[in-house]
Amino acid sequence: MTLPVLVALQFAATPARDPVTDMEKALGNGNIRTVTSLMGTTLSLSLTGQSGAYSRGEVETLLAGFFKAHPPVSFTLLHRGGGDSEYGIGNLVTRSGTFRVTFFLRRNGPSLQLEELKIQGS
Repeated sequence: MTLPVLVALQFAATPARDPVTDMEKALGNGNIRTVTSLMGTTLSLSLTGQSGAYSRGEVETLLAGFFKAHPPVSFTLLHRGGGDSEYGIGNLVTRSGTFRVTFFLRRNGPSLQLEELKIQGS
């Protein structure tokens, strides 16, 4: 095989990332790094009564506190939708209870960026 064919095969074998699936896995595992890697410079975060627009560092701190108080057991995605932007709605089961989660991703060039995350007690 020639070099161009090998390069084409490598790109064809690399699966496209799905940010909704990434969020689903991250929430179920409490993986803050994945959540913040999907956001832009700020994130509209509503976390059990506290809400605002936060920087990456602030989001990391707030989510770390939340996941420490409510260690995740699982996340079930109940609904997803979209087109140019996407959203997911699901239940986050933690050791201390179940929370309703909604997140919105907006297209920014070729990728989707996490724009809003709501975690509410149910």
